[in-house]
Amino acid sequence: QVLRDLAEISQIRHLPQSPWSPELYETRKALLVSWLSRSFRDDQRVMIKASSFASEIAKELIGPQNKAIFLYVSLNNYLETILAGEGSRQEASQLAGTRLLRLNQKLAEPLENLWQLSHVQQIALGWLCEMSTLMQCYEQFDEPRIHWLNFDIFLQDPVSELIKSADYFGLSLDTGTAKTLISGPIMNSYSKAPEHDYSPDLRRQLLEQARRNFAPQIKQTLNWALGLAKIHPLIDTVIQFANKDM
Repeated sequence: QVLRDLAEISQIRHLPQSPWSPELYETRKALLVSWLSRSFRDDQRVMIKASSFASEIAKELIGPQNKAIFLYVSLNNYLETILAGEGSRQEASQLAGTRLLRLNQKLAEPLENLWQLSHVQQIALGWLCEMSTLMQCYEQFDEPRIHWLNFDIFLQDPVSELIKSADYFGLSLDTGTAKTLISGPIMNSYSKAPEHDYSPDLRRQLLEQARRNFAPQIKQTLNWALGLAKIHPLIDTVIQFANKDM
């Protein structure tokens, strides 16, 4: 939540309505990152797990020395994931206006007005906005500082993908340890609420149900996004990138 709040303030830090001056923003950002980066032994490495809400400050969080993994799914799977849960649908609708504003700031021409978009198109704004933000961050680094990881590819072979991710960060992870981690609770519980079961099999079932229940709306929204890609190069880039492993 604290990173989400920081990302929101970052969008208005130079505007009169900002609660902090630009200087105070920089001071508090540095303090926050130092808090989140603290370790308790010299041999420890710290990883900050940020949600998509913090993508606007991804470059600031990575900085000149750190590395990052950008976890993503295709637009189709994103829509099915959000549509599978009533709470997710409600949250996406609440954030649609802000995400449309942020996305328009990245494009040469604005998209349609929010009230002209269907419910599922408004949900798609989340993916379009956050993926475009991450892609712009990625393109600002001259050296490989970011590893993109397709979550659905990860679920197909979690042991191998976990070892690859560890290697990217310069960490040693053998197959036996990776298998032990994968067989533990992290693959069978909901990350935002660990008290709830949420396995890869359950995820597949929920996505299949959403696919059946919202098939026409999903197809219409995907076609709408492909139409946007013909007009906006940034949207074309992220859609092609996310679909390359499909």
